[in-house]
Amino acid sequence: MFQNIISTPIEDILQELSFCNSDISIDTETTGLNLIKDRAFGTSITFNNESYFLRNEIYGIGNIKELLQRICDSKNSLIFHNAKYDCHMIKNTYGISIPFGRVHDTYTISFLLDNESSHGLKELACKYISPDADKYEKFLKGYLDEHRIKNYALAPVHLMDIYARKDAEYTKKLKDILYPKLPAENKKWYEIERKILGIIYNMEEHGILIDIPYFESLAKKMEDNLFKIEKEVREEVGYPIDIRSRDIEKILYDKFKLPVIKRTDPSKTYPEGQISTDDDVLKKLNHPFANKILQYRKLYKLRFTYIENFWNVDKNSRLHPTWNPLGARTGRFTSEGPNFQNIPGLEIIRRGIICDKSLTEGDYSQLEFRIAAEDSQEPSIISEYKNNPNADYHKTIASRMLGVSSEEVTIEQRRLGKTLNFGVLFGEGPDLLGEQLGCSKEEATEHIDNYFSSFPEIKNTIERFKKEKENNGYIHTLFGRRINVKNVPPHAVFNYRIQGGSVDLLKIALVKLDKYFGPNLGLMNTIHDSAYPENFDIKKDGKDFKRIMEDFNLSVPIRVNIKHSERDWGSMKEVQV
Repeated sequence: MFQNIISTPIEDILQELSFCNSDISIDTETTGLNLIKDRAFGTSITFNNESYFLRNEIYGIGNIKELLQRICDSKNSLIFHNAKYDCHMIKNTYGISIPFGRVHDTYTISFLLDNESSHGLKELACKYISPDADKYEKFLKGYLDEHRIKNYALAPVHLMDIYARKDAEYTKKLKDILYPKLPAENKKWYEIERKILGIIYNMEEHGILIDIPYFESLAKKMEDNLFKIEKEVREEVGYPIDIRSRDIEKILYDKFKLPVIKRTDPSKTYPEGQISTDDDVLKKLNHPFANKILQYRKLYKLRFTYIENFWNVDKNSRLHPTWNPLGARTGRFTSEGPNFQNIPGLEIIRRGIICDKSLTEGDYSQLEFRIAAEDSQEPSIISEYKNNPNADYHKTIASRMLGVSSEEVTIEQRRLGKTLNFGVLFGEGPDLLGEQLGCSKEEATEHIDNYFSSFPEIKNTIERFKKEKENNGYIHTLFGRRINVKNVPPHAVFNYRIQGGSVDLLKIALVKLDKYFGPNLGLMNTIHDSAYPENFDIKKDGKDFKRIMEDFNLSVPIRVNIKHSERDWGSMKEVQV
């Protein structure tokens, strides 16, 4: 299948580039996926119906840098698949900053074409270009497995060459095939997502400053506490057990004779289902031993799920998570290395996420519910928000449920209102909602009926989007982005509409902020409905920051709460700008 490859001289490639009249696709072959540690060992390019794999040790990093700089200085569109990653590798390896204004990303195009499908390069190539487009990858992987070679950088040159060139060729072809297929509304939205790629690239490069000595000390304290609990459990039981195993089942139900609250689903091995020992069960048991296990689990998770991920910093103690602006099917951001969408709100953890000068948070207030109100045009909700743009509608719902004034609603009662709000909007049935509210199925059904009686337009809107899904297989967000929902259960369709509209609003805001502030924004993080600039001059620019985030011409006023700290994330306090 593979033939010996004769490398084209760099002078010839540069000469050919001077006559380039096509898009240029670029793909890197790298030593790994880590944004800090890994590098490209070669780069593939395709233009004018020719493709080249420029391996570092053959062409030299200096020559490849010159070629890439020529490409950046040209006016041609630059095509990538998962552009952010390749651009990081090019910057890390060759010192070249790719101009994102000319970047196109076939991953992004594929997502906007069908958010329910897979977006891997080879899968797309097999689907749209040739059914056997992955044959080169399969052959190469087979060779590497046979010879126990774990790193693509160590693959023979002649095998790697055609594999790498094909990736660049497929990328260019996919752009030509997929982009024309985009519906008109998503072609418009694609321009937003292209800008978001550049913003998130800068955010990834900026990184997040971590207080390593603090986390080292905290980790030691947590490990000491874990050891203490293990010792106490061992003394109480009389023999060593693995607290993280099902050993605790025997202790809870055989030794202490505690009631069985829940079982797992039946299986061949366990026809009646296994006795559950999950956290909810342990909380309901409310037994000293069960509480000790809960404490252990919490500590263990904090130490080995969260803190463990904070060590992978660069020489400046900055962590560089990877962000996917289209990580969820609704278009929401996801992140990994670590997942900053899921960092606990505990001060003890957030205290270790620090800043050079300051850290600011712009957090949308009840954004999803405001989007739902805008979608439904429910008169009573819109009226209340217009009369009081800072209204707490979870508290309002609680007051209606419980028959007390909004001023009398407690924190726990507000939680019930919030649970009902989102439970109804996200299509939860009475069984699940009853479990969350701590009431019977019948009571939950009554709550749902009362909710829809109070807000009939919300019910009508939910039904409207169910019908749109049935008729079209897709819906549109508030801002016009088409989302495929063929495989989404009818009860969850409105959830997609709300979450899709919420993330669209955030992305539009990020684009406007980036345009207004440029590099001075210093975006460090974004979590769901929030943006976090680092070293932001809150006194000078705070009003404009808030104004831009709230600048949406909707029936329901959009509100942003601003928090600020000159030390760390955990000490942030709300400020008025």
